Amino acid sequence: MQAVQDYALKNGKAIKFTRSGEKNVEARCSAKCPWRIYGSLTQMNEAFVIKIYDSEHKCSRPARNKQASSKWLARHYMETFRKKPDWNVLEMKRDIDKKFAISVTKNVCYRARARALKALSGLLADHYKMLSSYVVELKKDLQNAVRAFMPNAECARHLYANWKKKHVGYALKNLFWKAAKSITEAQFNEHMYEMKVLSQVVHDDFIKIGLDKFCRFKISTLPKCEVIDNNMSECFNGYILRARNRLLIDMLEDIRRTIMKRMAEKREMIMKSDDTICPKIREKVEENKVVSGFCIATHAGYKKFEVKHMDNNYVAELQQNS
Repeated sequence: MQAVQDYALKNGKAIKFTRSGEKNVEARCSAKCPWRIYGSLTQMNEAFVIKIYDSEHKCSRPARNKQASSKWLARHYMETFRKKPDWNVLEMKRDIDKKFAISVTKNVCYRARARALKALSGLLADHYKMLSSYVVELKKDLQNAVRAFMPNAECARHLYANWKKKHVGYALKNLFWKAAKSITEAQFNEHMYEMKVLSQVVHDDFIKIGLDKFCRFKISTLPKCEVIDNNMSECFNGYILRARNRLLIDMLEDIRRTIMKRMAEKREMIMKSDDTICPKIREKVEENKVVSGFCIATHAGYKKFEVKHMDNNYVAELQQNS
């Protein structure tokens, strides 16, 4: 029956089923033309055989076609809705008119869309079943990437796992994490003093690890980009907006490809530049060069200057880059 429906809609014929049973099917052209097809199962139910087929049509293309049911449309556009779950009814209606030159109501399109999305929601469970395997594959690739590009990167948990082999005990464990998580240098020094009171060797071994690798107070809060964190999140959220409407694995793959493509484009762009400074930063430097023409600098000693701009005075310390 599906084959007859596909034929009717793709060829623009108003075909109807005059007989539709478990073992036989008959369809005729509803415009009183000689086209007819009849088929039935063999006696052993091994195959479906076409026994009568009159292929001649003497009818014109109808404006409406009953075979364009919501069920058929849902099946035909299933892949489209899988890729674009937010595909709206008006676009669907225009596409039907363009492809099949027939008119369908909005209600039929709404029902077809609902059917397709309901069927696809069943696939969502399958996507979650595949998620663990997908994460394992990504983790393997990510570990290789981190090892290649950041060979000296460390994690406090792994550092502690090695450190506790020599220094066992709840008190030392507690001090290790307090020191590692200290936000300010004063807090850090306080915890380090407690550690030193317990054991000078423990204190020295902690310092030898390298505070820059894992201590929070050593992490620079100086922003490396003029975009604040919240706007960066909003920007990324808008960037992946279309992908978020897709099924889980499809969404993750779409985001991965989108970011990969963007990184490749930016890499190619920067490789074409002969400058040692990024293009946008270069623009800011050039702008500041113009502004610096209105500044008067007075040397105040070792790499220190007092800078006068209009009615404002500033202190510039070259040693501190401030």
